[in-house]
Formats: sequence, structure tokens, C-alpha cells
Amino acid sequence: MRRTPLKRTPFKSRPSRKEGIPKSTREFVLRRDGGCVMREGSYGDHECWGGVHIHHKLPRSRGGPHTNENLVCLCAIGHQYVHGNPAWARDMGLLR
Repeated sequence: MRRTPLKRTPFKSRPSRKEGIPKSTREFVLRRDGGCVMREGSYGDHECWGGVHIHHKLPRSRGGPHTNENLVCLCAIGHQYVHGNPAWARDMGLLR
């Protein structure tokens, strides 16, 4: 039995996440939030660790822009929690 070879499609690379957000916007968001916004207590008991991530409230996959209003700082565990609990994150304004 002869196998048909797989068709190769051209790979489209996308820019890295750090290249996408302008440096001035990234610095503004980091200064504004001062680290993980979940640490402030309004989101419940949360211990931050894992460095700071820049999170898009409206995900890039749904057209979320790299704007100050759409970006927020989260620690690694907080970022994972937001994406693992989308209903809660929407109620808190961390996901659209």
C-alpha cells in the first residue's frame, strides 16, 4: 500500500510577544501597575511569584490591541489563574 506524502504548507511566523508591544507602552504598564495587580487584595488571597507578565484583557487572538487600556501586569501564577478561570476573570475585568 502506497502512502501519499503530506502536503507542506508554508510556515507563517508571527513576531515574538516582546516585539509586538512597543517598549514605551510596556514600560508605562509596568510603572503603572508596579507588578502583579492581583497582589493588591481586590482579587482575593494571592501570593505572587514567577516574574511579571504583560496580559491582554482582550486577547491578541481576538484582535486585542497593544494599548495601555488593554494591558495589565500579572505574575506567572496569576496569569495562569486568569486563563484557567475565564468567568471569574471577566467578572474582575481582567478578561474580555
